[in-house]
Amino acid sequence: MGAVLGQSGSANAQTTLRGVLGRIGAIVVPDPQVLVPRASRLFDEQVDLRDEGTSEKIRHLVDAVAHWCRRVQPEEPASVQSATGS
Repeated sequence: MGAVLGQSGSANAQTTLRGVLGRIGAIVVPDPQVLVPRASRLFDEQVDLRDEGTSEKIRHLVDAVAHWCRRVQPEEPASVQSATGS
């Protein structure tokens, strides 16, 4: 996710960062990508996001990150499971 004052919505930065992270073996959430162009227009004086469309995109991104975290979370060894009662 990236927010900028300009029109690109950080697309170039995200593409570059995804490439670098992929090369070092990091897990990169494939989608959704959230690009927030003209970010200064989307926030109120208290810096609260007032754009519902952008809020919805961020919610989808958070859900996707949570999904990937569950997917790649290592299983606990049986000894840990028995000690915790799981």
